[in-house]
Amino acid sequence: MPETDDRLPPPEWLDEKLVAQALRRAEQDEELEVEALDVGYACGRGVNFLSEMLRVTASVKRGAGEARTQRRSLLAKCLLRAGPLRRVVQESGIFLRETLVYTVTLPAAEAALQAAEGDRWKPLAARCYHSGSRPTDFLLLEDLAEAGFAMSPRGRLLDRQHCSLVLETVARLHAASVLLADHEALPAESFSQNPMFTKYGSDHFSVVTDRLYSALADVLGTIAGCEKYALMYRDTKSTVFDKLQGVFDSCRPQLRVLAHGDLWKNNIMFRYVDDRPVDVRLVDFQNCYWSSPAADLQHFLGSSASLEVHQQHVDGLVSEYHAVLQGTLRALGLHRQADAYPLHQLRLDMDHFAAHALCMASMMPPMILAPESLGKDAEEAVNNSQGDDTFFRQIVSNPQFISRIKYVLPAYEKVGAM
Repeated sequence: MPETDDRLPPPEWLDEKLVAQALRRAEQDEELEVEALDVGYACGRGVNFLSEMLRVTASVKRGAGEARTQRRSLLAKCLLRAGPLRRVVQESGIFLRETLVYTVTLPAAEAALQAAEGDRWKPLAARCYHSGSRPTDFLLLEDLAEAGFAMSPRGRLLDRQHCSLVLETVARLHAASVLLADHEALPAESFSQNPMFTKYGSDHFSVVTDRLYSALADVLGTIAGCEKYALMYRDTKSTVFDKLQGVFDSCRPQLRVLAHGDLWKNNIMFRYVDDRPVDVRLVDFQNCYWSSPAADLQHFLGSSASLEVHQQHVDGLVSEYHAVLQGTLRALGLHRQADAYPLHQLRLDMDHFAAHALCMASMMPPMILAPESLGKDAEEAVNNSQGDDTFFRQIVSNPQFISRIKYVLPAYEKVGAM
């Protein structure tokens, strides 16, 4: 761990015994031994807000007679141990939600997809080796970096190639989740609401939204032609969460899928060949909930797609997503569900969630485009509801963000998002 990192040291319970137990079970090798362990933070500051991500590097032997030691890398995702967001995470139950997804939903979904897709099948997410229970909530996951995956370069939004890969994978996840709607381990009430709108989630994040909208109103108010949008942000900053909750509560989806719920750039990893993305894995399933597919699409496109994508490729990407969704539903034998969800219905549903896209387009790109040096400032701004707004004013003044928000605002206005 870098000497300048002032975060908490790794938890004491994350030790050789726990990692050996997980690997023995996952690899069905009772003789496996972990001889040494190194644990450090897997993410830089300002990348992950609702949990702690630790990289666990283990020296592994395959039995007493084995001379060679192997290096294995895993990720431990742990419940926050400090800060105001700890209570938000605990009270909203998002860690239990994610544990169910990793231990029940994803294995079942991937088994169904593998049977239907054959040689074309690719995993949706990292493999889960082990999960804990309170008070030490954690997930021990495959380290995707060891398998050649990485986050896309920091400080950039996603181009068409990246977006196309993401939406293909999301379409497959959505289609497979339809099979699991009545699974006994996934009670509807546990996933019925976006965790952002639980009491503790809205209490905290509405403050962050208010402060960022205030900063954005100040900046747009200085730009010719944007004065009415500055007024819109100033007028809606204290009511945006109520409006968004109304959007989600009034949704009556023609196709009900398990939405990822937090589909933005930092929750996606890619494998590259010659700097070109060729494969993708989704991470961070804490916010999963039953909803329309359009909720995920608007969250992703609003938060993470580049200006060029919004200018030239959104319609094509939505059509591509729908084609994969339809093909996967039919491959899984879900012909009735496919017939009941034509492309024009998806587009209508996306209009319904346009206000959500606007919120994501206002809040997430400034975070994505912020330089790495502001990572600690991002953590403090999100965690400290009493701080000043210097950080928010700084990130919404980014010229790349201003160009993008100026382009997308009229489009969201046209469909009634404001």
